Amino acid sequence: EAANRQRGDRRRLRAVAALPEPPPCASAEAALEGAELTSALGTAVANLPPALAEVYHLRVSGLRYEEIAAVARVPVGTIKSRAHALVARLQQELVPWIAKT
Repeated sequence: EAANRQRGDRRRLRAVAALPEPPPCASAEAALEGAELTSALGTAVANLPPALAEVYHLRVSGLRYEEIAAVARVPVGTIKSRAHALVARLQQELVPWIAKT
């Protein structure tokens, strides 16, 4: 019985040692900056024209350009052009936020 208990203890110790390290706690300031960025991005996305918003949401959901083109029923080149315009628009809208950090 003692041998079984020791074996169980060793298994538990190995299991605990195999757990990944928890990420370091973010400072309150870093958490606030992250929340502000998320809010700024949400506002910028809400202000996008429908065609660019569609590309944003489909791309964020993990679709490739070819899949987005199939959903939107437009050529892949159009999706790539919209993606380029999307990035430029988001950069333009987020520059004021980025400049203050």
